[in-house]
Amino acid sequence: MQKQCAIIDTCVLLSDPAVLVRAANLGFPILTKTVLDKVDYNEENANVDTAKNASQIFRKIKHQTPEKQGSLPCGKVLLDGDAFYKYEFDGAPIFVIS
Repeated sequence: MQKQCAIIDTCVLLSDPAVLVRAANLGFPILTKTVLDKVDYNEENANVDTAKNASQIFRKIKHQTPEKQGSLPCGKVLLDGDAFYKYEFDGAPIFVIS
């Protein structure tokens, strides 16, 4: 069975960062650069849980040097101008596209 992509949105990610690990068990989770920017912004959120989750996400990935990918894990080719990077989150691969 071919793994499929799962695009994770900001609200879901900030509510439950472990969604990345669960999504990686089923396919390959993709975040957009905009989602990461919003997560970074929410490290100062007035909601303590949201701020804690945002900090947890960045603590686990910010010191990594991502691997640039030439295609999606399923083999689909990127569009001209797209950049696709692989990170690790709690041992699970996550991907960021911009």
